[in-house]
Amino acid sequence: MPPIEEWGHWVPAVLWEATNRFDMEGNRIVCSPLEIDTQWDWDYQTIRDDNGNTVTVEATISVKEDIKQHSIIAMGELDRWNELGTGSAGDMGPFMEVVRFTKTSDINNRNFERIAYLARYKNVLPPVVET
Repeated sequence: MPPIEEWGHWVPAVLWEATNRFDMEGNRIVCSPLEIDTQWDWDYQTIRDDNGNTVTVEATISVKEDIKQHSIIAMGELDRWNELGTGSAGDMGPFMEVVRFTKTSDINNRNFERIAYLARYKNVLPPVVET
């Protein structure tokens, strides 16, 4: 659980949403980056992914919109990423991969809690397709 002074505080993050396409080397292709609002909770935990494999998660984030599994995310602003433009996160923070996404509705099915479980992304940023 984040410290009390961070509760309800939304911070920007850069999201490269996953596609169902792969390049010639088998790397997943992602969409152009966009900025989203997030609430980060840095906490190691072990979960099972959709295939039943055990995965160590370094962080969970609350988001306001649905995120596809295998998307890449980094804490920071899109303007900062555009300044770097080198495929390196620099001082933005580590690249993280969405290994699981849950969406839970309230009893009236009006509001949703969206949680993405993040593991450290170990590769360089995959190929980007313009959207």
